Amino acid sequence: RYQPLKHSGLRESDFGKLELKWAFGFEGAITVTVQPAVVGDVIFFGSPNGNLYAFNRKSGCTYWKADTNSYIRAAIIVAPRENGSLTVYAGDNEAWLYAFDALSGEKIWEVKTDDHPYARITSSPVLHEGNLYFGLASFEELAGGSATYECCTFRGSVVSYDAENGKENWKSFIIPELPKKTKKMTTG
Repeated sequence: RYQPLKHSGLRESDFGKLELKWAFGFEGAITVTVQPAVVGDVIFFGSPNGNLYAFNRKSGCTYWKADTNSYIRAAIIVAPRENGSLTVYAGDNEAWLYAFDALSGEKIWEVKTDDHPYARITSSPVLHEGNLYFGLASFEELAGGSATYECCTFRGSVVSYDAENGKENWKSFIIPELPKKTKKMTTG
């Protein structure tokens, strides 16, 4: 993200003096599309390999790794729970929403937010008064290029979930009407 030099503590003359402190690679990954969340000395990072990590930001040492059902694509948020512990909230590329304990990496809950086969969470959740809000997208446009795919059934939505237990509060579809067939393709 952009940060003006006057706020970063860096001067333009400092850039030539920077040295790599540590690096972490994701085996087999060709892209990384998520931004990390930083709390104190901990970096929380979702990987393209279906994992969520907590690293020490100074040394790069891994505190914990947790499995997810697909890769994390949206920015992660870290927030306090009612019991005072910190929770990491993340959504993945198969529309699963997760809550992990920030200290241990233990999964608190996970919930499938949409049953459409191409649904995914690409927006960062927003936490407000104990509820998570985020949008659901899809990558149906890629499937629509197939001559055998019955296209255009995803409706998009904005949803709200209880941050403590992962229960859905409500779902508001972007396209209110249920999809219906309008014509038959030559491939059937």
